[in-house]
Amino acid sequence: MTRELASRGTKELQQEIAALRQRLDDAEETLRAITSGEVDALVVNTPGGEQVFTLQGADTVYRTAVNNINEGVITVSPEGTILYANHYFAGMIGAGLSKVIGASIFDFVAPENRDLLAAFLARDSGRGELSLRCRDGTQVPVYAATRKLELDDLAAVCVVFTDLTQQKRNEEIIRTGQLVQSILAQSPNMVIVCDGAGIVTFASDVARRMSGEYVVGQPVDRALAKISISGKPLQFSDIQGGIKSNKTTICSSEDGENKYFLLRRGMFGPEEDVQGYVITLTDITALKQAEQLKDEFIGLVSHELRTPLTAVMGGIGVALNEGLESEDVKLMLRDALEGARSLNQIISNLLELSRYQSDRLSLEKDSIDVKAVVRTVAGSARSDSHRLVLEIAEGLPRVRADKMRLELILKNLLSNAMKYSPPDTEVRLGVRSQPGHVVISVSDQGIGIPDDEQASLFTPFGRLDGARPGLGLGLLVCRRLVEAHGGQIWVESTRGKGSTFSFTLPLR
Repeated sequence: MTRELASRGTKELQQEIAALRQRLDDAEETLRAITSGEVDALVVNTPGGEQVFTLQGADTVYRTAVNNINEGVITVSPEGTILYANHYFAGMIGAGLSKVIGASIFDFVAPENRDLLAAFLARDSGRGELSLRCRDGTQVPVYAATRKLELDDLAAVCVVFTDLTQQKRNEEIIRTGQLVQSILAQSPNMVIVCDGAGIVTFASDVARRMSGEYVVGQPVDRALAKISISGKPLQFSDIQGGIKSNKTTICSSEDGENKYFLLRRGMFGPEEDVQGYVITLTDITALKQAEQLKDEFIGLVSHELRTPLTAVMGGIGVALNEGLESEDVKLMLRDALEGARSLNQIISNLLELSRYQSDRLSLEKDSIDVKAVVRTVAGSARSDSHRLVLEIAEGLPRVRADKMRLELILKNLLSNAMKYSPPDTEVRLGVRSQPGHVVISVSDQGIGIPDDEQASLFTPFGRLDGARPGLGLGLLVCRRLVEAHGGQIWVESTRGKGSTFSFTLPLR
């Protein structure tokens, strides 16, 4: 009896397994028919009875059309379940149709775009750009257009995806080209691009201004008409002939002033078939002028240092000769001392300017007695050829200043006053107090300074026409040091009667 029951149970189980296998085969066949487009409708048992669900327009013609267009087309439920997808969409995301249908569309959308697509699905229609996420992790930019559908009693949304990959690539190329042109157009250099025949295809704003006309479409020789090398106009044949890059050329401007340019030439395309040339000229006039100024400065410094150095060496050399009277030896040593002092002042000025230029000028301020500093400097600056007169007011307040720098200012002003005053004339050094500051003045009885030349006195190499040779840096050093103290310096002059240089030191 037990064996019969067991045998009957095994048979029933086998029958159930066979039935399940048949149902699974039927389901797989149905799914295959749906994905391959062989089925246009499904009969579904519902609580209300059997209902036929069809895809509107899913006859052979429309299904073939949808499957072969170059757009990704899917139909999804309002929640995002993919009910249908064409082959193009599956190819866009790199997955087979069997992996797509029944999945959620949000699995194939970049996370940052999921909220946007959900909003589209909730509306009757929507349009916008987003990115699909492929199976391999890459993203595809697309333009999505959604539209709600009514398929019998089944709510669904049709979504069409347009691949924007090529369009984005083209836009990037266009943007890059526009950016390059914008950069070149605003370049401070003269940039000209010409084709292989020498016709200008692009010119920067500077190139157009220098040429004085719109040169695009014109021969490159016309654009380079004002550029010359060794006195000869620069020609397209020079560009073709492989003129050396980084060559300095000279351009004469309309006012006749020479300008210097650094010429660079490049070509694009294979060497055997050059498609065009890029010509760039960089204005290096300021650099050339700076080089000339540097050369002039070195020459002036050498001359200026050699003069007192010669006095030092000559005085000491003569003093060492045997047979000289003691008075003559003292005279020679005095000359050597004067030369050494002059040399020291020049070096001090150069060091101060160097510190200022490198932003290393640091004052060591202390409370000082201006009257004592003035008397000390006046004592060392006395000359046999000039009478130095002091005019120091009583009751001068102490000021906070750098004593060494104050002495250098006074030495420079007194040196200039004695240099440009006739022999046997007075040089006056005055100090007075005014509200908030102390005023120190140095007056000479020289020829005076024209009004139009006064402004250049406090600039590098600022010297008067016909002045004695020199660096012309003393007054510039005075200006830098006075301003570093928070004061001001100026000159008052009457032609034929002399000049007065004054500066202030603030009390606070």
